[in-house]
Amino acid sequence: MPAHTAADAARLAAVYADRVLVSTTRDVHRAVSGRVLGLTGQRHTPVGVLHDLICGGVYAAVGCATRTVGRMGELGAGVNTDLDQLPRGRRLRSVVNGLVGDVLADEGSPTAIAPAFRRHDRDLALDPAALAEAFPDATERLVVFVHGLCEDDDCWSYRREERGPTYLERLSGAGRWSPIALRYNSGEPVRDNAVSLARLVDGLVDAWPHEVREIAFVGHSMGGLVVRAAAASACGAWWSDRVGHVVLLGSPHGGAPLERLVKRAVPGMQRVPEVAPFATILDERSIGIHDLHDGIGPDTVSWEQATYHCVGATLGRSEAWPLGRMFGDLLVLLDSARGLGANVDDDFRHIVGAHHFDLLNHPLIHADLERWLGEPIEAELPPFGAPANDPQPVVGSP
Repeated sequence: MPAHTAADAARLAAVYADRVLVSTTRDVHRAVSGRVLGLTGQRHTPVGVLHDLICGGVYAAVGCATRTVGRMGELGAGVNTDLDQLPRGRRLRSVVNGLVGDVLADEGSPTAIAPAFRRHDRDLALDPAALAEAFPDATERLVVFVHGLCEDDDCWSYRREERGPTYLERLSGAGRWSPIALRYNSGEPVRDNAVSLARLVDGLVDAWPHEVREIAFVGHSMGGLVVRAAAASACGAWWSDRVGHVVLLGSPHGGAPLERLVKRAVPGMQRVPEVAPFATILDERSIGIHDLHDGIGPDTVSWEQATYHCVGATLGRSEAWPLGRMFGDLLVLLDSARGLGANVDDDFRHIVGAHHFDLLNHPLIHADLERWLGEPIEAELPPFGAPANDPQPVVGSP
C-alpha cells in the first residue's frame, strides 16, 4: 500500500482550504453584501455591479493562489515523508478521515485509511510469520481494541505521561491476554467498518501463532458501535462463539446529542443566506458522523456467548450533579452510554468526574478490565504512580 506523504497532505489541504475557507468566506460575503445593497436600493446599480465584479475577482484570485500553494507544497522538501511515521501526521489523518473519510474513500484518495490491525505504528500483515514476529509472547486469548470517531490506534495512550501504562500495555504485561489495536476510516458507515472488523478478525485468528480460545473486544465511542455491528457480519465464523466479553466505553448506543443538534440546525441555517454556507459545511459531514444520530438499537445481532460491559461518564464529583446528568461526558449522555433498550446492559459502570476522552485511559477502567477479563493486572503492575497496596480512587480522573 503506498505511503501517505506530505505531497498528499498538500493536495488535501489545498482542496479543503479552497472549498471550505475561501468558498465559505465568499458566500457569506455575497449574502451579507447582497442584503445591504438590497436594503439601500443599490443592488442593480453601477455600485452594486462593480462591487460584485471586484469581489468575484478577488475571491477567484485567492482560490487560485490557494491551489497554487498546494501544488508548490507537492514540490517542496519532504514530499516523500510518510506522515504515518509522525504522531501529528497520524492524528491529522485520522481527524480528516473522521470528518470526510467517506468522500476520500470514494475518490480513491491515498489519505483514506485502509482498515488494519496495528503494532508499533505499523499496519500488520495477517500471515503467521509476521504475527509471530510481532507477538513473540502471543497467548491463546485476544483482546481487540477499536477506537472512536476521528481517533486512531494511538488514542489509547491518552495522558499516558501522567496516568501510566495503557490498557494494552497492562494486559500484555500480565501475560494472559494478547491485546491488538485496530485502525479504520471512521468517516465511513459504521456497518461497513463492522464488516471490515469481522473480516480482519477472521484473518487474524487464522494466522495467529496459537489456536485462539477466547476473544474480547474493547470499543471506545463509535468503536463500540462498530464492535456491536460486527456480530452480524461474523455470524457463521468459527470464532464468533469464542467472543466472551465486549467492553463498550462511552458508546452512544442511543445516539449522540451533538449530531442530533446539528441535524436539526442545518435546515434552519440553510434558509438564512448569511449562515447557509456554514450549513453546507455541516451538511457535508461524513456518513460515519451521520450514523451517530440514532446509534444502534436492540434489533442488532449480539455476540451470543458474550457478556457486555458498558461504561459511561459524567462531569462533576457525584452522580447527583445536575449538569453531569444534563451533559453526560460532553459528547454522550449517560443513558445512551448505558445501553438501555439496546440489549447490552448486562453490566454497567458509571464514572463520575470524567469526560469522554478520559475513558481512553482511566484507572478505574483498568481495575474493571481486571475484574471483567479475570486478569490479575494489579498483581503484576502497580496502579498509577502509587504502591500496589494503595486504594484506588472512587471518582473520576485525578
